[in-house]
Order: sequence, then structure tokens, then C-alpha cells
Amino acid sequence: MRMADAARELEDQHDPAATVKNAVELLVRHVEACSSASISLVYSKRRVETPAASDDLAALGDQLQEQLSEGPALSTLWEHETVYIPNLIEDARWPRWGPHLAEATGARTVLTLRLFTLSEVIGALSMYSTEVDAFTAEDQAEGLALAAHIAIAVLAAQKVERYETALDSRAIIGQACGLLMERYDIDATRAFALLTRVSSTENVKLRSIAAELHPPPPLTHPGPTPRRGRGPTPPPTGRSSGEPVTAPGSASRCRTARAPGSSPRPRRPSRPSAAGPLPRTA
Repeated sequence: MRMADAARELEDQHDPAATVKNAVELLVRHVEACSSASISLVYSKRRVETPAASDDLAALGDQLQEQLSEGPALSTLWEHETVYIPNLIEDARWPRWGPHLAEATGARTVLTLRLFTLSEVIGALSMYSTEVDAFTAEDQAEGLALAAHIAIAVLAAQKVERYETALDSRAIIGQACGLLMERYDIDATRAFALLTRVSSTENVKLRSIAAELHPPPPLTHPGPTPRRGRGPTPPPTGRSSGEPVTAPGSASRCRTARAPGSSPRPRRPSRPSAAGPLPRTA
């Protein structure tokens, strides 16, 4: 029942980092004698890294193996599927790694299991205990079962990550080809060939070359552009630039201003009305 629950927990993870982190937690939780655990993964067929460790003891155990180029996890990767060390102090297979780890952390028992599928070696898991000869046959069987589930889950998560990375790279390269086609008026085949040639010449990955081709900034819509080559509109002929211009036909509606101290213009007598003649003046 515990193994089924552990397998379901691993299947819920789709990211390699989250998968291995969850795996070391499962090892500590489900294998009774295991107090610390770590997982080492193989990259580029020979490079080994430890992306997850439950505590400092497990992290130091893998770090020392990398520094000293010896230890049970490395042996598990390249030589044996399972390595069991009942007592680190008495084991002479790794004369530098074992005593150093035992003195620094108090570790006494180590069990390492290979993570693999039918086609490839993925990595190794390591379980530690501070008790001598701590892992029973049942613990080792449970560890082997968990290792099989962990290997499948890690491989599936890595494939998903590679697939997503490939899709992202394809989109970036496609955008770069589109920019080259527009800029140099070439077809897609020649645009891709140009990117490939630059990548080969500069010894840089094609995705990195494509990512450097940033699209141009979006076009803006400025206001109306002033006309060039023409000065300001000249005033009407016969008038100064400061005099207001009167629209045609509006002069009769404008009053002429009087200068200060001038006499008013005499008013024109009104025409006789139909009622009779005007009265005589004295």
C-alpha cells in the first residue's frame, strides 16, 4: 500500500527538479532505516550532479564523491546496480571517502541503488543511516521498488521538459526567420540557412543566435506633421501684421472708434414724416 501511494505521488510531478525532490522525501518517509537520502543524475553520459538531497549529511556524501572521484554512488552508476556498506569505518573500498564522511557526519550505513530503464542509466539514489548495518533485506527490497518508480518518473519529467524546450526553441527560431525574410526579402529556406551559417561560424547554438534578433519596436502614430519648406502665412495685402482682418461684408457692422477729445459727428436730420411739415424754429 505504501509503495502504491509513493508511485502515485511521483506520477503527479511533471518537472524533473520537483520529481527528484519529492523522491528523496519519499525515501526518508517510506524506508524505515533511512534517515538521509540523495539522488544523483547523469548528464551528457558522464557528468554527474546531485539535484536533490534530504539534508546536509546526504549532500556532503555526494559532494565528497565528486571531489574525490570515488564512492558507492559512482560505483553504482558504472559498475554495480546495488552497493551496500554495513559499516563505513570498516569498509576499505573507498579509503578516502568513507572515513571522511563517517568522521564529518556520523554516517555508518550506506545503500545505493541504480536508477535505470531498459535503454539508459539515469542516475543513482543513496540512502544513509547513522546506525551500523541499519538496512534490512526488507528495506533493500523496498528501496529497489522505489528506485524503479523514481527512474520512470524522472525520465518522464525529463522528456516533458525537453519537449517544452524544443517547442520554445522552435518558436524563437521561427520568429527570427520571419524577421530575416522581411528585412532581406528572402524566403524561409534562405532565412534558416542564414541562421545556420551564423551559428556554425560563431560556434553558438542556433537558438541563441535566433534570440539575439529582437523584433523592431512597435510603430507609433504621431500627430500631424507640419509642412516643411513654407513659412508662416503672410497677412493680407495693404494691412499691417498687427491689424485685425475683417471678414468681407462685415465692415457695415463695425463702429469706427473716436479719438479722445474729438467732437461728435453731427446727426443727419430725420426725414419728414407723413403727419405733416416740421415746425419752424425761432
